[in-house]
Amino acid sequence: MPVSYEGTMEKIRALAEGSRPDSETALVLYERRCLPLLSPSEIPKGKAEECRARSVLNRVCLRERYAACRGVFEALEAGGIPYAVIKGAVLSEAAYGDVFARRSGDVDILLRRKDLGAVKELLLERGFQQGYVSPEGVKPYSRESLIFQSAMTHQAPAFIKAGGNPLCPYVNLDVNLDIFWGESGRRADMEYVLSQWEEKELFGVPFRRLSPAMEFIALCMHHYKDMNSLYLLSQGGFRLDELCDIAFYLQNSPPEMETLLEEGRRLDVLDFVYFCVWYANAVFPLPAVKTYLKALDEAKTFDLTPFYGLNEKERREWRVPLAERLLNPDFPKKFFAGLSVEEQKKVEYNREFM
Repeated sequence: MPVSYEGTMEKIRALAEGSRPDSETALVLYERRCLPLLSPSEIPKGKAEECRARSVLNRVCLRERYAACRGVFEALEAGGIPYAVIKGAVLSEAAYGDVFARRSGDVDILLRRKDLGAVKELLLERGFQQGYVSPEGVKPYSRESLIFQSAMTHQAPAFIKAGGNPLCPYVNLDVNLDIFWGESGRRADMEYVLSQWEEKELFGVPFRRLSPAMEFIALCMHHYKDMNSLYLLSQGGFRLDELCDIAFYLQNSPPEMETLLEEGRRLDVLDFVYFCVWYANAVFPLPAVKTYLKALDEAKTFDLTPFYGLNEKERREWRVPLAERLLNPDFPKKFFAGLSVEEQKKVEYNREFM
């Protein structure tokens, strides 16, 4: 492994001690979507205009998305359908103290699987349709894509609505039906997960979010999936920004420790939470992260950190150092090349239908 990868990692770790990034490290953080760690003066040379444009667009689009979803949230409340908004602007505010700090392209809600039919109906009534954006507008998913996404993932195929703002011509609403992923073969007690909620308002739009401990668990489960999916690892590698989310959530919105442990035990997910906090600490060793890591280390039942893979069948031990997984731009291609023929076919199938 080139020395520069580990050298850059050491500079990133030093941020937890209050140091500021040099120009090389700032470029790495910028390219890997860790913008909340950079002050305006640290934006890499030649990127300032692009950064300002993206920031303006993010602000416009967030407001447009929540305005478009107001009627959806109201209908869910009126229909007595439990839900919670997750990730996106809610996560950005919790982790970084600013709803605009973390960029996202959609609004995510978490539902019980049994409510999907009723929710799909109310979304269709409000102008959403299941499909993807093409040069000709919103195109419906093929039957094969609908079947694949419904059977193999924890999400319903995305819902899209055309908007009236040229800066945000479409609103994407992702419906998540579990905190576990499709390959896990497990299902969470979503009645319990969604019972842990609190009121929230952004841009004048009221909605439900998960309580802090449950929100952090849901965050870790999502990021664990991303860091272990053969498809996602072969697409973009390990995500530095996701480890940043976890570390700074614990620093800036620390969930009550006993509640986190209690809810994690009840859902049997502490091994996955430990995995995420361990990796966050390996890159951003903040004092709060170390505190949670110690408690989770004592509570875990199995150490998943040496491995990747979303189920026991595909689980393999890592042979690539963390710094290279995070920083080597060629890692995704090398990772894909190292998969078995069967695993490569699975990745290609995902690329075709996701």
